[in-house]
Amino acid sequence: MENQKQKGVPTKYKPEYNQIARQCCLLGATDDDLAKQFEVSQKTINNWKKQFPDFLQSVKEGKLIADVKVAEAFYKRCVGFEHHEVTREGEAPYDSLTGGYDKKMLKVTKIVTKYIPPDAAACLNWLKNRQPEHWRDKQHVELAAEIDLTMNLDGPELGEN
Repeated sequence: MENQKQKGVPTKYKPEYNQIARQCCLLGATDDDLAKQFEVSQKTINNWKKQFPDFLQSVKEGKLIADVKVAEAFYKRCVGFEHHEVTREGEAPYDSLTGGYDKKMLKVTKIVTKYIPPDAAACLNWLKNRQPEHWRDKQHVELAAEIDLTMNLDGPELGEN
């Protein structure tokens, strides 16, 4: 039996793409963004997800983690939350490498707890998605009516003189 060669163009996929895809998805990348990152078509990304289970798993993990973080932040905006605002002061040398000041050299002078109230737009968005039958922009209202229509087909309307 002859050794059969694979047909088609060899894949550009490399196992190290798994970690890159996961990291990109953590930053909110879509499949289209991944295609641009790897310089392939979106169809190729879909093929890789079918052919390489580790690639698919990396994409799923990255997207799930990012989605959970966004969902948590969105939920906080819907219900309101508190956060601590820290003020640091002191004489710290400017670090030109980082473009800031060395926080280790600054002393905490004030910690203020601030309350961020719920965001009405976030709440409405939440409710529209969770309870669309009650919160959608357009309500579907059915009207039932009976109409009695009678037409007189005799007379000048039909061209009689």
